[in-house]
Amino acid sequence: MENQFRTPELNFDNSAEVMQKASAFANMAAEISNIGTEEYQQVHANQMAASASKNAPMIGPSYLNALKKIEGLSDSKATEVELPLLNTKAEVTPLTGKEEQSLRTASVTIDGFLLKLNELLYSHVTFRDFTFNSFQDFLENLFPPDKSLLVWALLNSSYLTLPTLEKQCESCKQTYRIEAAPNEMVHGDTLKQRWEHAETPGVFTVRQTVVVDGIEIELQVPSEKVRVILADFLGNKGVKNNMQNTGNVFSYSDTLVYFIKSIVVGSGADAVVLRDAIADIYPFLKNVPPKVMDLIRSKIDITVFDDYMPEFYLDVSCTFCGHKDKVLVDPETTFFRKTLSI
Repeated sequence: MENQFRTPELNFDNSAEVMQKASAFANMAAEISNIGTEEYQQVHANQMAASASKNAPMIGPSYLNALKKIEGLSDSKATEVELPLLNTKAEVTPLTGKEEQSLRTASVTIDGFLLKLNELLYSHVTFRDFTFNSFQDFLENLFPPDKSLLVWALLNSSYLTLPTLEKQCESCKQTYRIEAAPNEMVHGDTLKQRWEHAETPGVFTVRQTVVVDGIEIELQVPSEKVRVILADFLGNKGVKNNMQNTGNVFSYSDTLVYFIKSIVVGSGADAVVLRDAIADIYPFLKNVPPKVMDLIRSKIDITVFDDYMPEFYLDVSCTFCGHKDKVLVDPETTFFRKTLSI
């Protein structure tokens, strides 16, 4: 989202006037950047009152009032979504231009981008039935199905179009471009089902046990806090490699790390229990013998959670032959590309 302002017309026959107005605009931009629109309007009003008796020329706040009006109109574009795990509705308001710029700055590192995106979600989301006590409380109770919907809602509120996609037609093999709006990602079957397990409120765990060669694995629905910790651990290089190779922030093996609640190796008094995602589970999965890892991959089933994950997709048609197809779209990856204009 780019804000474009017309450059005010200046009288170049009077260089002193040009310099005076240019300086005034530069000072005004600096003040707004430092203290924000509302604070600047108050400061500006005070300055006008103090200098009125001196008949000093002042630059009026008309464009600031126009911006405030636009912000008011933008608020009306809030998007409401239903969250399957938290079992409530949430309203998400649009980003401002300044917030979008902060995301671009944070995207220097992928983990920084994820953290900043979560902070913006926290500030732009209003839950119908409750509030969280803190940002950390929000992260600990934010899970992939709900976050996916909230990110889509922020995308839909803030942007008119998705980043352009390219797809090779399965019929004629030609590559064509796909241009769509965020609301085209949502369909009647996007949200599949709500959480109905009668366990501890706020604890989303499917007690699926996988036993492979003396290894017992218990799966869970991971919180966003675990994902942020894993992204920080992988670092910018690791996450970028994942996006280049798989198109997603996390590889399949990384995904296993945050879906696993515990690993028990052995039995009885000699059993070793692994619970820490970074210190124990990640290095264990990376260094386990390939044959054992293949067995784990064949036995473990994280699709048990798929019923709760919303499916975002686009119905598309090849521009060359008209062949119809379905393209899956991940909101978080799409948001990353949109923010960076890639």
